[in-house]
Amino acid sequence: MRPHLTFSRTIIFLCLPLALSACVARAPQLSNATAPTKAPTPVPYDETVADVQRMLIKLGANLDVDGRTGPKTRRAIGNFQRNLGQPPSGEITEWLITNLNHHVSIQADIQASGDSAEDPGQPTHWAFAATPNRMAHGAAVGSSELWATELAKRACRAQRDSDPENAAHYPCAYTRKWAKTEQACVSFLWTNGSSPKFYGIAYGSDKTLRAKESMQKAINACGNPALCGSFINTEPKNSHTYCTEDFFP
Repeated sequence: MRPHLTFSRTIIFLCLPLALSACVARAPQLSNATAPTKAPTPVPYDETVADVQRMLIKLGANLDVDGRTGPKTRRAIGNFQRNLGQPPSGEITEWLITNLNHHVSIQADIQASGDSAEDPGQPTHWAFAATPNRMAHGAAVGSSELWATELAKRACRAQRDSDPENAAHYPCAYTRKWAKTEQACVSFLWTNGSSPKFYGIAYGSDKTLRAKESMQKAINACGNPALCGSFINTEPKNSHTYCTEDFFP
């Protein structure tokens, strides 16, 4: 083999890696990063939605006033619709705005007058209120769920304040409410004023069966056979059962 050919091949082999490295260095670098995604278009602020949110908050809903119909706002609207016997669509309609305004007005009258306010309408709803430990409770009827709830709270406070040693420091804020057409019974149980009350709620077409079922649910909710087993044949002073017909004969 000729010496100059061997020398040439040696030079080629030595320079080839350097040439390849230079090509790689000059080649455009490919990125593994994905293309940036387009940010979703923010939902615009809607003053009508904000007004609905403000009214729902006045009626007890836990919301932020952001002018957008998010899941929490739809849920609050649905709860309001359900309480008035409407399908809980969660949609803002003229019916919703009209009834929200009406209920906010009632709420304002109640708050402004305190316990001296009187319900001006015919009873169409009923409610009961209780302290967190069920040591005091009351039931009442009113011309709306707001009035029924308010009057039930007043009855509960009167019951609570008659026994300040046991329950005066508890608010009568635990409430349940129904429309006049709902056939329901609710039962309370307690033992000598020394243990929490237990309650059950039953719906049905027969008052006797509903009352019995509600009482049994209250017994079952107690969870302590030694404490609550005697309630099956309890004395009236240790239990109360309220039914729709008791308020709307």
